[in-house]
Amino acid sequence: MLAAVAAYLVASLLVLRIEAKALASTENVPVVGWMTERVYLPLLRYAAVLTLLLIGYPEIFGIGNAPPLETLFEAGSGRFDLLINIGLVVCLALPLIPLVNQVPGIILTAQAILTACVILSWLAPQLGVEDPKYFMGWPVVLAVIALNFLAYLMGRALMALFADTRRSPGPALIMDSMRLLAELPAVLIYTFALGRQL
Repeated sequence: MLAAVAAYLVASLLVLRIEAKALASTENVPVVGWMTERVYLPLLRYAAVLTLLLIGYPEIFGIGNAPPLETLFEAGSGRFDLLINIGLVVCLALPLIPLVNQVPGIILTAQAILTACVILSWLAPQLGVEDPKYFMGWPVVLAVIALNFLAYLMGRALMALFADTRRSPGPALIMDSMRLLAELPAVLIYTFALGRQL
């Protein structure tokens, strides 16, 4: 599990480095800038979360004994493609929903939770669980939302702190760094809740 957390942190740092360069280079190119902000960067952030889920398996669900990840992928065709498509569809679809789009960090959180649920749906039959549940109750959901709002508030505070400095990393970069940091406990809260039924 420690390896998964370390890999996620390294991947997050790489994402932030790429994001800083991408936002600067596309600032004056509206169409490319929109694609970068709405598609490319959300997919990069999703890659970091996917790294956490795959390397952390099965400990990400709070269990130690489970079929190898390769067994899950080999049990059906196109399963890895499905995970990639989840990231793509969520980052394109959620911004079109006005109310949902107002929740800070919702895209990355939805990508992570949906991916974890899909992996659980593959794993559960292998462990004899015929009808796994994917909604873990409002306390868990509210805890995940609270972490996202906390990350948002911390990001706003840091933006205010760096507002008058020339070395400001930029509002988007600050917010995304907080979002990626908050995603780690948010994902673990939900995946451990999912794993309690295994």
